Amino acid sequence: MGSGYFLTNERFFRNSYSRVLRTMKVRRSIIGPERTRRRNEFDNWNYKAELYAFSQRLSENISEETLRLAFIHDSYIQKEEQKRKELDIPSGTYNLLLNQTLL
Repeated sequence: MGSGYFLTNERFFRNSYSRVLRTMKVRRSIIGPERTRRRNEFDNWNYKAELYAFSQRLSENISEETLRLAFIHDSYIQKEEQKRKELDIPSGTYNLLLNQTLL
């Protein structure tokens, strides 16, 4: 033991560490569970890459425009129109089509 190190098989935490963990657990229970985040809320979201990957999983040769059209729902168009009305933007300036033509 000439190296000056003393090794034991015990784990050592400071006395305050358990208090910190207990406090964090209590705070987490007060806040409640974390909500599930949608995929497009993440920083590394790439819509074009997601569409390409989806078409590859289907093993079909589907154009990107067709996939974009397929994923547009009527409720999304209604929400966009409502947002544009609130912002006083003319409603005919965007090009959103319903996916009813694909059915």
